[in-house]
Amino acid sequence: MAEGNMNFVQDMEEEAKRITSLEQMAGKGLMMPFNPSNSGPRKIMQSTFVEHLLSLENPEPPLIGTGYEFRFGEHSSSYNIAEDDFAILHRIEKFSFAHGNHYFLIIQNHRTGEYDVIERKSYKYIGESYTYSYNNSYLDKKSVGDVIQKGDVYQKSTAFDENNNRQDGVNLLTGYISCELNKEDGVIISETASKKLAAPTMKMVNIIINDNDIPINLYGDDSCYKCMPNVGEYIQNGVLLALRRNKKDEALFSQSRERLRGTFISDDQFLAQGQVVDIDIYCNNPELLATYEYNDQLRYYYDDDMRFRREFNSKVRPYILERKCSYRLQKIYYNNEKILNGGQFIRDAKPPSFVSLTLYVKDVIDAKQGDKIANRYGGKGVISVVLPDEMMPMLSNGERLECIQNPEGCPNRENPGQLFEQTINQVGSRIIDYIGEAILHQDECLELYLEYLKEVSPQQYIEIVKYLSESDLTEDDKQYLLNSVLDDNGIAVSLRPITDNMSLDKLASLIHKFPFAKPYTITVPQRDSNGNIRYIEARRPITCGRIYMYRMKQYAEEKFSAVSLSATNNKNENSRTSKKNFKSIYAKTPIKFGEMESGDLSHMGVENVITGLMLYSASPWGRRLTEELITGDPFDVDVKLDDRSRNRSVEILNAYLTTIGLKLDFEKVPKIKKKIWKRKILTFHKSPENIGKKKKVWHKLNAWEKPDMSLVKGDGKLHIWKKSVFKHKR
Repeated sequence: MAEGNMNFVQDMEEEAKRITSLEQMAGKGLMMPFNPSNSGPRKIMQSTFVEHLLSLENPEPPLIGTGYEFRFGEHSSSYNIAEDDFAILHRIEKFSFAHGNHYFLIIQNHRTGEYDVIERKSYKYIGESYTYSYNNSYLDKKSVGDVIQKGDVYQKSTAFDENNNRQDGVNLLTGYISCELNKEDGVIISETASKKLAAPTMKMVNIIINDNDIPINLYGDDSCYKCMPNVGEYIQNGVLLALRRNKKDEALFSQSRERLRGTFISDDQFLAQGQVVDIDIYCNNPELLATYEYNDQLRYYYDDDMRFRREFNSKVRPYILERKCSYRLQKIYYNNEKILNGGQFIRDAKPPSFVSLTLYVKDVIDAKQGDKIANRYGGKGVISVVLPDEMMPMLSNGERLECIQNPEGCPNRENPGQLFEQTINQVGSRIIDYIGEAILHQDECLELYLEYLKEVSPQQYIEIVKYLSESDLTEDDKQYLLNSVLDDNGIAVSLRPITDNMSLDKLASLIHKFPFAKPYTITVPQRDSNGNIRYIEARRPITCGRIYMYRMKQYAEEKFSAVSLSATNNKNENSRTSKKNFKSIYAKTPIKFGEMESGDLSHMGVENVITGLMLYSASPWGRRLTEELITGDPFDVDVKLDDRSRNRSVEILNAYLTTIGLKLDFEKVPKIKKKIWKRKILTFHKSPENIGKKKKVWHKLNAWEKPDMSLVKGDGKLHIWKKSVFKHKR
């Protein structure tokens, strides 16, 4: 390397010319207001939160935004912009009975002449139970012959409002209060906040119906056989569909009209909650659909599906011959051709003998106890309890708190940005309260708004003043502008995440500018000795403002499971199972113990933990010993492992080790237990003439027995405790 040609100072100066603003260095940190005020680890955690959000059913734009929310959102796959002008040539409905629910638009690019397809549906299934809803208002207004203009947003998720502002969370009125319900990471929310944080989930239920299965008439009556909800209908009693095996020797009993209206314990039931939004059906034996009455609904959906495929291909075939079709359009066309020509549907490497159903079930779940929520500053918490609104503290303006957090979480995490957001929004809410209570002229209200912007967001203040000065606004226009600003329980501002940082001095200046923006006096509900609720005014006022909160993917309903410890999997060991087949609400096999579970129980001693696991699941022979719980003396229960009890997990590990020539040997060594401590008493007198004797006694004691004079009791005796150890007998 030629060191003489290197000039680091000059190189840095050249690179610095590319940086026109501090925001160019932030990356995903542009989503965090007051970025420089928060610690580095919390910034990293926040960048992860952005990728682990649940899309809410009714989100809100943040009151304090950074201006970069949309810049991230426009790169989302859920935000579709027309790159050219497209003419709408055809519209094909997937379901003839649900017009407008799910359809395909065949379009042509005006510039290139290429044909393409747009699928209009109400949802996007991502995987597992995650989904988001689509806003299709633009497409629903279009007809055949219309044009999708270049630059138009023709399809977007509900994470974008009517102005295409990105919105991932909700603004919750938050207070920091210490109580027993929000220790550590616990967060208390109200029922209103729970509904605000409601998120859609999607379950993709795959059902194979064999030729000897009978769908149960759960949704029909004697005149109409209906085995499942139609598209757009809700599931009843938690049972989506049930199948009964066709046994000829039981047919007179099990296949009567009355008994086909209900389920038996031996029937296969597919369980789910919510609304059926889409159905895909494939049939490898169409002739059988017309054989029995209980296949009527399946036959209807199959016939309608074939109608859609024929109509789609008949419209698209001329364009396929022109060889100017997109890959997406060709894929749908040739897949339809395969099915229309009798191609067999294959699942799990083999074709089903009869029908394969895929039902998409959408359910909107409110935030519940155990769900995780987070703010934009790397602060997360778990909902510890959802309280009724009337049990939340009430502010002096009549509002109820929606979220109560632990005040120790902020200094411990070094992310004061959440306190800045809360305090600034409190001042904005106080200004709105003041305008509503005081008798002010329209111009005075507008002046208060501008003074607020001048302190909080100088750049936005300049833009608004420029707009007001250059626009010839009437009094009605000003009133409309003022109403649009003050209708959101707060004043929306846009702050550059690094340049417009906040400090304690700037915050003090803001509060000093509006002396009426004082902390709130709160009234707290408490129960008296008779269980009645009474409201007590707190001794100190409290700062309460809205904080933008996300809902994370770790929600309790998905993670919860209840199992029977006596059952195992095919390997004869305990393992984590899922509910992906939708045949049971909870898993039926034991959940494998992890480090956290073992650590929680290790206070009893590792030996006791392992013994319990072997008795209940890990040891095939040990599980049989639990028979003593039923047949033995109920007043003297003492089930112990014997020599035949082997840990199946260890046997499996040894099988793996054998392949590399290794083996684990365990030697059982019985223990001889002794008392952990034993007492030895030394008697002496405190008189001066016995000092020499006392020293002689000390020299006779071992080093570990040397007494401490502070341990001398009032009886003139020194109590010494000697620590003993376990000795192994070999």
